[in-house]
Amino acid sequence: MLRALATTFVLLVGVSGCGGSDKPARPANLDQARAVVQKFAAAGDASACRYLGTKALKDVYGSFTEPYEQARANCEKASRKFKGEPVRIVKATYLADTGFAKVLAHDAAEKFSYSVNLKRKPHRPWRIYSINQARLR
Repeated sequence: MLRALATTFVLLVGVSGCGGSDKPARPANLDQARAVVQKFAAAGDASACRYLGTKALKDVYGSFTEPYEQARANCEKASRKFKGEPVRIVKATYLADTGFAKVLAHDAAEKFSYSVNLKRKPHRPWRIYSINQARLR
């Protein structure tokens, strides 16, 4: 799933996010952020769309200008081609001053690395803000 979408996300500057309280405990932040990345990568259907933040969804599936509802519908339609795959979390960092989390993950074959930025709003879950992909070998 990550590989299929990463190329599109490389051009993203951002996406709105969501999750828990303003400043919850750091370990909880990272556990939740890791879980979002793992669930997104494993999703082989429309459930992947719910892990994308509003701006990411609009930028990727709404051509930057379409309303959220249309972008969501476009994502769900595109999801028929999604192929989920597990990832291994290599590192996770919580940037308390910005409210972002950064999760570094590798695909199961260790061929690709994904740098996933997540953001969240108070009392909302983490959502993917951007993804960058790099070839490991």
